[in-house]
Amino acid sequence: MRTANPDPAITRWMIRTKYLRILGTRLYSEFTVTLEPESVKLRVRVHGGDQGVAAEIFDDRPYEKYFAPSQGETVADVGANIGCFTIRAAKLVGEEGRVIAFEPEADNYRMLVANISLNNLLNVVARQVAIVDYQGTATLRIGNNWDKTSLYLGDSSSKGKEEVGVTTLDDTIGSESHIDIIKIDAEGSELGILAGASKTIRRDHPKIVGEAHPAFGISGEKVKQYLTKYGYNNLLVEPYGKRGEVDLFFAWD
Repeated sequence: MRTANPDPAITRWMIRTKYLRILGTRLYSEFTVTLEPESVKLRVRVHGGDQGVAAEIFDDRPYEKYFAPSQGETVADVGANIGCFTIRAAKLVGEEGRVIAFEPEADNYRMLVANISLNNLLNVVARQVAIVDYQGTATLRIGNNWDKTSLYLGDSSSKGKEEVGVTTLDDTIGSESHIDIIKIDAEGSELGILAGASKTIRRDHPKIVGEAHPAFGISGEKVKQYLTKYGYNNLLVEPYGKRGEVDLFFAWD
């Protein structure tokens, strides 16, 4: 695997274009970008959806529309992928805060750990496990883009699969942390994740934000209905994406 080093500093618009993908395909499988003004270093793969996810998290900031991580808070990033939101949250919570990042897929996890290290983030803990509502193992299927890994993809829609460990947020967090924000991007596991976090949600009443995926039978409205029993005063669902293919859900206060 050839990688681009030393790390080039490039502008945001380049990460949104095909220029680097076309050039990089011939030379490298991965490269590192430096995003300003945050001075964030981010390792991305030439193939797949890494560059689009980076642009989404650092430019569009969909998860921060109604609230964002604050100094000293603890964030659970469920479905961390290569760490874009993990890094963003870690910068916002600062040295007194903490981010616990969960990513089950092996190559995504490798990239996540590399990106944490690149940014010298001492306030992040990464765990290679899928968060659902039971403990054990499950088959994780990998879509054509690395950002599309799911327990619910069919074999015909995936390019590979991995056996991964699964657990609940309640079991992995336990009483060790007060959770202030839960972010979820897990391609169809949303309700299972929330069910497995019921103790944490009742105890800490964290802000919750994420993507729901109607293609897997989980709409934002289903998530909203599920969360009503936890006493949130603000529950919103909004379509997201160029065609509104996913639902963003927000719960706070």
